[in-house]
Amino acid sequence: MFNKLKSAIGDGPVRAAVENFSQQVSEKLTEVTTLSPADITDDARYKDYVVAPALLVVNASSSGMTSLIPNFEKRFSVAMLHLRDELVIVDETNKTVGLVPGYQARVPDVLTEGFKKSAG
Repeated sequence: MFNKLKSAIGDGPVRAAVENFSQQVSEKLTEVTTLSPADITDDARYKDYVVAPALLVVNASSSGMTSLIPNFEKRFSVAMLHLRDELVIVDETNKTVGLVPGYQARVPDVLTEGFKKSAG
């Protein structure tokens, strides 16, 4: 029971932060369609081209909210990798990158799932 309570309390700041910055992440996510499939599938390049710029935008717009989340940068990176796995479509044959239909509505939930994965 204590672990459930602790988890619920811990999820509060994460959910609040995600709701605060999910729109900025959603807007940055559209930029993946200009990258090559190799840039998306390679974790290091994805972090350089997508995660790092998104993190800058999130930190700038969060009004300090991200500081309430322990290990925010590491957890954000894990959440963004999860976002890639769930919402980005890579077509190696045609060498294109796209987004799943209706991705904008799913961004907050997928980010929250990613933050939960990073906490475990």
